[in-house]
Amino acid sequence: MGEQQLQFLSSFLIKAHTTNKVDILKKYQVEYADILRGVFCPGCSSLPMTHKKAKWICHHCGATSKNAHLEVLRHYSLLIGNTINNRQARDFLQVDGIQIAHRLLVKEQFKQIGNTSGRRYILSY
Repeated sequence: MGEQQLQFLSSFLIKAHTTNKVDILKKYQVEYADILRGVFCPGCSSLPMTHKKAKWICHHCGATSKNAHLEVLRHYSLLIGNTINNRQARDFLQVDGIQIAHRLLVKEQFKQIGNTSGRRYILSY
């Protein structure tokens, strides 16, 4: 096979590549309501941590973290989908305030689609 043919084949394979999108919840017959939500403590794995004064606090072991929510957002992207809005983030992270969820998503510099109430964040994991 010549160099030109290899280049063509390589280009073709890259363009033809698509990711396999599997609905994990459907595949394993799990309901969204059955998923444990909230931020797990990176120290003791207890659930949920609470968000106060720009950090996550574990009431079980006393550990604190500024980025414990990242693992939960990664889980969301794998289980549910790679976009999330503020309401979904509040539900999945178990935080009360609209501004808290907004700050957490903006802080991570996720790409935003849409404006105001229609805004979605692309979870780039």
